[in-house]
Amino acid sequence: PAKAPSLFEVTIAAYETITMDLERHVKRDAEEFEDRQYALFTGVQIHGPNGSDYCWLGKASLLIKGEFSPLVVSANPASQV
Repeated sequence: PAKAPSLFEVTIAAYETITMDLERHVKRDAEEFEDRQYALFTGVQIHGPNGSDYCWLGKASLLIKGEFSPLVVSANPASQV
C-alpha cells in the first residue's frame, strides 16, 4: 500500500477477521449439535500504561437453532460502585 495502516486500522481489521471466524465456527458447530445455544462476545482488550487495561465490547450475539440475534448488554446501576 502507498501508506502503512495505523495501529487502529490493524486492530479493527484483526477484530473483524476474528469475529467472522468465530461466528463461522460456531455456526458449523451448531449444525452438528442442534440443541446447543451460544452467547458470543467479541471485542478488543487494550493494555495501557502503568498496568492499566481497557476493554471495548464490539459485538454481543446469541445463536439459537442456527440463527444469530443481537444480545443487548446494559449496565446494572445497582451493581456499580
